[in-house]
Amino acid sequence: NQPKNFICTADDMYFVFIEEKKHTEILALYDPMTGEHVHYVKLSYPAYKEITLMVTIPKQPYLIGLIDSEKGIVMNVRDKKVHLTLPKWGGQISSNGRYGLYAPTCVFDIMAFFTPTNEHVIYYHKGKRTIRVFRAKDGPQLVDMKCPAKVRQGTATNDGRILVVGYEDGAIQAFLIVDRSDESMVDYLRSWRIHQLQSTVEPERQETAERQLE
Repeated sequence: NQPKNFICTADDMYFVFIEEKKHTEILALYDPMTGEHVHYVKLSYPAYKEITLMVTIPKQPYLIGLIDSEKGIVMNVRDKKVHLTLPKWGGQISSNGRYGLYAPTCVFDIMAFFTPTNEHVIYYHKGKRTIRVFRAKDGPQLVDMKCPAKVRQGTATNDGRILVVGYEDGAIQAFLIVDRSDESMVDYLRSWRIHQLQSTVEPERQETAERQLE
């Protein structure tokens, strides 16, 4: 049977596939180095629903997230046991594995994710065409901005300071994430402004020097 979905667990411990066996969905585990089959995991936990998404749990090589329309299940694929049940969890998780997001989709689709540093949460609502930024540790909203067009994709740089947004019309914008509670942000903004000034002034100086030589 063709697998419906697959992931690789943290530390590349297992390849995990969703397969159908005798009209029942199961997890099939394989060794990523040798390709050998390890074992099957029956999905017979209470209130089981069709899995729509599988996610890797960072720093937990034996745990994966199984997401359905109502909840998220954290499964220990080595011991074949449910580790945790999280109502309404949609599969978004911080890179350190400590926090998850619940961002429900109603009439309009949404996009929500942690920045790579786990310091902020980015939330986009397709109906309102707004991007909101929240501080993850205590929850306050830092910004709510209207987008010029529908957002197709968004991501943050590895240092968590810049949000890059791609729109359906092909345009791309980059935004600085300014958090006043972060004291290092003042120095970062100062150096960024100096860099912006130098990148503007230097070409003008060069052009002026070339004119004088002529």
